[in-house]
This record gives sequence, C-alpha cells and structure tokens, in this order.
Amino acid sequence: MKLPAIFTLLLLGLSAAPAWAACSAPKMEVPIPDGATASRDAMLAAKQALAEYQTATQSYMSCIAGFAVKGAGMQDKALAALRDTADRFNAELRKFKEKNGG
Repeated sequence: MKLPAIFTLLLLGLSAAPAWAACSAPKMEVPIPDGATASRDAMLAAKQALAEYQTATQSYMSCIAGFAVKGAGMQDKALAALRDTADRFNAELRKFKEKNGG
C-alpha cells in the first residue's frame, strides 16, 4: 500500500518546476547599427534599446539572486551577454564618433 504513495510523491517531485524557472531571462536583441554609416537617430535608438536590455537583465538577475548555485551560473551568463552587447555597441559608437567628429 505504501508503494503508490511513494510513486505519487516521486511523480509530483519530478513534475514540479524549480522556483527559478519563474524568472524570465531577457531575450531582447539589441540592433546595433554600423557606426561608420549609421545616423544619429539610429545610434540613439540603439542606445535606448541597450538601456532597456540592461534594465531587463538587472530585473532578471534580481529574480534569480536567491537561488544559490544555479542562480549564480545564470547570473554570470546574463551578465556576460549584457557585457558582450555593450562592448559591441561601444565599438560602433567609437566608429560613429570618429566619423562625426565627436
């Protein structure tokens, strides 16, 4: 008689999603224009998109902060993606400033 109860508990445990699954990783793709040919408006739009991506990443990192080991790895991955995006934007911004004397 105890076997069905154990089996039921096992199934419930396997089907339950981990708490950190409620946190949504930012999936925003920041369109980064070519700084050598981009307009000022295009660069400003990319800057705004990057700021929104940064805000979404910070919210995500706050959400997963309480989940020790798994959360730490997820935070590292999110932060690395944000840094990569910011680095690509900054490289194009330098090109834009060189072209426009800024």
